Amino acid sequence: MSLPLVPVKHSSDSDGFEMGVMSDGTPYLTASGLAYITGKARSNIITLVSDWSTGRHTPRGLAISNLITKHGGKPTEYLHKPINVRGVVNHAIPANICMAVLEYYAFESSPLSEIAQQNFRNLASQSLKEFIYQRTGYKATGALPLHLARYIKNRAKIPYTHFSMLNEITLNLIAPLEEAGYTLPDSIIPDISEGKMFCAWLRKHRNVEPKAFPRYQHEYIDGRVVDACLYPVEYMDDFRKHFHEVWLREKAPEYFKQRDGVALEFIQNLALPAPQ
Repeated sequence: MSLPLVPVKHSSDSDGFEMGVMSDGTPYLTASGLAYITGKARSNIITLVSDWSTGRHTPRGLAISNLITKHGGKPTEYLHKPINVRGVVNHAIPANICMAVLEYYAFESSPLSEIAQQNFRNLASQSLKEFIYQRTGYKATGALPLHLARYIKNRAKIPYTHFSMLNEITLNLIAPLEEAGYTLPDSIIPDISEGKMFCAWLRKHRNVEPKAFPRYQHEYIDGRVVDACLYPVEYMDDFRKHFHEVWLREKAPEYFKQRDGVALEFIQNLALPAPQ
């Protein structure tokens, strides 16, 4: 059974330079990203890749076909894959195709593109593939992001009668952010933030002292071990409402603004509507 190729990492700069990595490890630029490095209009790139079945027989298409073969691609195949990123359809163009198109506009088109020439030379010492991996934070080795690795390291320590803050933050925040294309930086630990706020809420609204709850040895990836709280499952409903209605809605925007503003465009899509 083969799984569909989907973007597992996707990032964009404010100037529209978009790129990502597919689930099989294929790095790509969007039409906007390829337009950015070639110095061409986005509409020209979209026309090129969308009409490739006929366009590849033109003089421009034949020249690009030769370069695609040179860069390890197959010019007889489609040049892009439509992908959906946060509700917007993008043209995902594999890195080897991008390099062929970049080389064409740098050295074979008329007129030549000085922007394409400069970017082609810049990427001569670092492949576009490695550049995209670095910019998106994709780990080609398949290593898990640190917070997901931390979740797996501690998951078996949580009995079914209790829940941990990391487990719930992973399910409600960290994993959805990964799915959306954003990897939480190692230095940001939202389970600590929500843990403190939820404990204060329990004291105020449930008249319970979380310090009396059982503890477990929580292990960080760097080897640190701390006593962490095990929350009785009877407070699970309280936690979920608190997380979505208080932390995510009121705390998260300022929390991420101070630590990594890139996350703001992702977290605004995480809030789930309450059933009517």
